[in-house]
Amino acid sequence: MMKAGHLETYDVILTVRTPLHIGSGHVINKQEYVYDPRSKTVRIIDMDRFLQMLAEKQLASEYENLIIRGTYKDGLSEFLSANSFTPSEIDQLTLYQCSVKGIFEESAGQTDRYGRKPKEPQNDIAQFIRMKDGRPYLPGSSLKGALRTCLFTTLCKDDTDLGDFLTTEFRRSAISDRQANEAVFNTLGINTHPKHTRDAVNSIMKSISISDSEPLSSDSMIICKKTDLLYNGSINKINVLRECVRPGTTIKCKLTIDRSIDGVTVDDVRNAVRSFFDFYRKTYLPKFRIPTGFALPEGTDNLLLGGGAGFFSKTVIYNLYRYEDAKLYAAEWFESTFPKGKHEYEYPIVPHTLNCTQYQNHLMHFGICGIEVK
Repeated sequence: MMKAGHLETYDVILTVRTPLHIGSGHVINKQEYVYDPRSKTVRIIDMDRFLQMLAEKQLASEYENLIIRGTYKDGLSEFLSANSFTPSEIDQLTLYQCSVKGIFEESAGQTDRYGRKPKEPQNDIAQFIRMKDGRPYLPGSSLKGALRTCLFTTLCKDDTDLGDFLTTEFRRSAISDRQANEAVFNTLGINTHPKHTRDAVNSIMKSISISDSEPLSSDSMIICKKTDLLYNGSINKINVLRECVRPGTTIKCKLTIDRSIDGVTVDDVRNAVRSFFDFYRKTYLPKFRIPTGFALPEGTDNLLLGGGAGFFSKTVIYNLYRYEDAKLYAAEWFESTFPKGKHEYEYPIVPHTLNCTQYQNHLMHFGICGIEVK
């Protein structure tokens, strides 16, 4: 920890325990990457260079057929092979590459009538957020949002009157999520005008700022396929691909606390993280029939972070409500928001799927990171 006047700056060290995805909003489609079956990697292509090379080779119209008519089933990989692009040329076009071991390989099922084994189809890849120079990183806003969810729960548990009030008002549908957050966080009293007492200027979260992480190496990135674990233990593989940070990777950020503001302390942050994950591990996860070999990190100094980390990581209702009330609230919300889905209250848990993925032959949760603040 470094101290300068009323500012305390701490190192935040995240150790990625299970694949972590922070979406950039950009989707890499199969016309923009090349699958290499020998190295079990995908190469993300620099499209500006590629289009220039297409013009030089007079292949622009052929590429249009790929885009418009889907003439190449395996996308850009098949197009480059069919049009005699050399390994050296593909190297020149490659921005970076990621491991996809086990995703596009031949399936273990029966062969077809020609003796060929079916292959997993190539699909779009949700890209991890990156800097302008192309290097991946963790935005400080993503980490602060995850910590905010943990702190919300702890503050309500510590102030039982506030927790009871919010629970009652939620049950009566008399208060929105935004109003609940305002009641918990916007308590500094800086602006005391009756119309503005709950404005963000009064938020205790003003006392916390978190930097973006140091850049990550593209070598630390892998591609993961979404896998749904149902409450009854059954597993559904979903052909949704995400670019993720590899387990074992270390991510470093800076957390600064302004002690001139009567807000959040570093101990508040540590305790909130531990309390939130402990509740998750002991109360929420056991509602699913967890299969043998499911990899869940030990201890409570863990944070649920990023895309795919699940409904629980973004909400607080299971922490605040009695369990049956929380399940009913979740079922009603899902049925009104996604009317075509199945979110019946009768299931042991709502939502009744847990977002997972496969990594090194283990079923894993998305987005669990060990966290140390020092």
